[in-house]
Amino acid sequence: MTTRLHPLVFLLALFVGGVLRAQPIITGFPWSATFDTIQPFTLVNGMQPNYWVAGNAAGNGSPSLYIGNNFTIGNEYWIGIDPWTGPSALTRVYAYVDLAIPVYHYAIDLSFDVRVGGESNDNLKVMIIPADVTPVAGYNPSSLGPGVLDVSPSLYDILQWQTMHYVLPPSLAGRTVRLVFHWRNDWSGGAQPGAAIDNIMVTTSPCIAPFAVAISGITTNSAVIEWPSIPSAEAFHYELRTSGAVGSGALGLAMEGMVDTEQILLQDLAPGTFYSLFLRTDCTDSLTAWTVAITFVTDPACGSSFFDPGGPTGSYGALIDRTYVICPSGTAEATQVVFSSISFGMGDRLEVYDGAVASGTPKAIITAGAPGLAFVSDHSDGCLTFRFVSDGQWHGAGWQANVSCATRSGCTVWGVDVEPVGAGSVHVGWHCTGAVMPFAVEHGPLGWTPGTYLWPGAGGTVNLADTAAIMLNGLQPGAVYELEIRANCVANGEYDHRSLLTRFQLPPECGQPFTDFGGSLESYPAYESRVQSICPDAPGHAVILTFTSFATEPWYDAFYVFDGPDTSSPLIASGDPAPLTMPNLGPGGWWGLTDIPGPFVSTHSSGCLTTAFISDHMVQFDGWVAQVDCGFVGLPGPAGTDQVIRCQPNPATAGEQVIVRLPDGVTLIRMAEVLGACGDVAVTVLLKDQGADRCALQLPLLPPAMYVLRLVDDRGRSVHVRIMVQ
Repeated sequence: MTTRLHPLVFLLALFVGGVLRAQPIITGFPWSATFDTIQPFTLVNGMQPNYWVAGNAAGNGSPSLYIGNNFTIGNEYWIGIDPWTGPSALTRVYAYVDLAIPVYHYAIDLSFDVRVGGESNDNLKVMIIPADVTPVAGYNPSSLGPGVLDVSPSLYDILQWQTMHYVLPPSLAGRTVRLVFHWRNDWSGGAQPGAAIDNIMVTTSPCIAPFAVAISGITTNSAVIEWPSIPSAEAFHYELRTSGAVGSGALGLAMEGMVDTEQILLQDLAPGTFYSLFLRTDCTDSLTAWTVAITFVTDPACGSSFFDPGGPTGSYGALIDRTYVICPSGTAEATQVVFSSISFGMGDRLEVYDGAVASGTPKAIITAGAPGLAFVSDHSDGCLTFRFVSDGQWHGAGWQANVSCATRSGCTVWGVDVEPVGAGSVHVGWHCTGAVMPFAVEHGPLGWTPGTYLWPGAGGTVNLADTAAIMLNGLQPGAVYELEIRANCVANGEYDHRSLLTRFQLPPECGQPFTDFGGSLESYPAYESRVQSICPDAPGHAVILTFTSFATEPWYDAFYVFDGPDTSSPLIASGDPAPLTMPNLGPGGWWGLTDIPGPFVSTHSSGCLTTAFISDHMVQFDGWVAQVDCGFVGLPGPAGTDQVIRCQPNPATAGEQVIVRLPDGVTLIRMAEVLGACGDVAVTVLLKDQGADRCALQLPLLPPAMYVLRLVDDRGRSVHVRIMVQ
């Protein structure tokens, strides 16, 4: 008995070892493939256990492109059995056709009928790849390199014929691409139902709805909408809505209209409002479907809501860097923002600034927070500025807040600014209207209790000011103070209009302590963001920063040290990574509860060190207490060399402090002496202090000359450093 194979199956059997190529590139659309005749598909089967077969398989009802098993014509397959070796084997086979999509035909649709039985590990997937890339049987689609576009998900468990429909991206217009059907069968599960495709249809049209829509120029009441040119378009329709589906009527419809260019300037919008924009193209003889909702949020203003870029229901996007400036309409008003919810991903932050510019030290850096978190402008312009930055990782739900702008009472003190202006002095300025002079300005060390207008001495010092400014003198460098300003708004001198307490710290100087903003008695505050430069008080000196206690929240609150006068100087880095909530700060900050960092010694020509401390909103620890020393710093060189330290001017009777950094292996100095020009001992030097890698020496008053400082360690080894006293 003779069995007659379908002619296409027979043809395939002649080429099972490689690739069967039938017809050229498809250029005419719409195009369809029904497999009743030979179609221009390339079948990449190699020697895989399962095969693509074009023909009329038993049970399919009509010819189709189906998966067969080991040269059979039945539309079923089993565990992959390699026909050459026999053992089970995974199958990956491909069927593809090349399509030349016409220029400007942006509307591209693909449909096909499919039936895929079997387990989820056995599936069909549709892809678009570059036309110059050829799949290889047995290889994963990842081997196709970049430029692979997944058209469908993995298709499986479709036991009856079903029509699938996919919209291909407009970017394919004018390109020749390869439409690929990929079949995968693992080696488990035994015999499985069939897999087949039929009635493939590709249609193109120059009439397409707007795509790649960009929104820019967002303000409190306007936005610019743009999209790429669509040559076949006569006009574009739009609906802007605050609620409801497109075409659902007046409820929620903000505006609608038609334009004849690929740009819309939306005006007269409401501040702090979440909008959904819908677009469609009018091609004279046809209208496209509406686009999906294109959403945006207008900038906030007084009396409006304040949302993140994702609006009240969605998440904000990746890699956002957006600034919001919220200002009152009147000069006597102040902006207030109260948050009802805050949810950020790790690494995302919202910076808060007083005034209309996102510069200087932030008022706060928010990485998370609880409902009720509020900010009020203390700036003379009454503005608050928010800068939101998100990374490319996980994102939170964002924030929701309400904005209000209230008139400051005629006697409200606001905009208090404290600026150091020299050793022990600060200039204090503020704003207030309707006050009867003078103002009472009271300050005291951290922890003091402000007095009343009749009892000003409750721990603080009171000064009277005839203008909204005053100079405070006699302050302790490095100390933390609090300040209150009281305005007299009635003729009888009732100072009952009080400012909020303003905390400030003078820059530390040589010989003074340096603490966090909580001082030595309190924890540092939340949202602290402070940069402090510490410089020596004499030419040639260097700053040495020695910590006696250090406790900041591990992984979150970081203390950075820079070898120079500002944060552009080299970082003296720890081995710690970037803070979890603020990874943009980078690694190298110091944190923790057990290890005390330092001491830190400046090697910069200026002799300065700069510190930067950032805390988040969550846990606050005791912070730090450090001592600032300044002196000449010498670094002994290799054996047989030494380094000159120039002491200038000549030390007074108190003598000169010299800091010597010790070479590796020298840990304890037993003796220090100054040698004269002839090598004789001129004087024995007092050892003031010694750290792990340095020692501090007190030199006596010496006549101008060249000397040699000799240090002897606990093992009798000597280190020599030349000193030039001028």
